[in-house]
Amino acid sequence: MADYMIVTVPRTMTLVERISEVSKQVSEWLESLEDPFNFKTDTLELTRYEQHNNKCRYHYIVEHEVKDPERSRSFPHKS
Repeated sequence: MADYMIVTVPRTMTLVERISEVSKQVSEWLESLEDPFNFKTDTLELTRYEQHNNKCRYHYIVEHEVKDPERSRSFPHKS
């Protein structure tokens, strides 16, 4: 099952302000999901970005249980 969200912000905002506002809205959305976001098994992806009519639109999707929790426990690193 996938959840989908579009965040729209004014293009007149600075890049820093847009990032902050989009991050805030995405965080609130993740917290409100009926099926809670699980960092070990779920993914959040920016699927599309649009600019028109002085607006910036960011399209996000959450896909649940797509990552293997066993693989996400170990982080590959160089010695």
